[in-house]
Amino acid sequence: MSKTDIEPVDSFNNIAIFLHWLVAFLLMIQFLIGLDMVDIPKGPDSPRVFWFNTHKSIGILLGCVILFRLYWRLRSGVPESPAGSANWERTAASLSHKLLYFCMVLMPTSGLVGSLFSKYDLLFLGIKIPKFFE
Repeated sequence: MSKTDIEPVDSFNNIAIFLHWLVAFLLMIQFLIGLDMVDIPKGPDSPRVFWFNTHKSIGILLGCVILFRLYWRLRSGVPESPAGSANWERTAASLSHKLLYFCMVLMPTSGLVGSLFSKYDLLFLGIKIPKFFE
């Protein structure tokens, strides 16, 4: 399906709205966990491992949701800019959305790559993800 085959839409559909808020919620959780987990002291009885693995699991889940959100956005389209918007506003809105999606894909990808090359196991909800490189 090409871009010209997509019918113009008047508003975002319920799935797009749900995905928007799900990503926003998960990003906020990731941010808050990330702020605190680096200050947890290392040690045999430390909850540090739990919080790092939780952060990684949410990151993997978030990466999948973001990719699905991007697919859904491309598939279902977005509403037109408001009538009377200046060209620079439309350009700025388009560029900022593209940059935001780039960053939302880059963050989980960089975390996954970093985890795959670290000395620690990568666990997704307690399931060990095999490393391709040692």
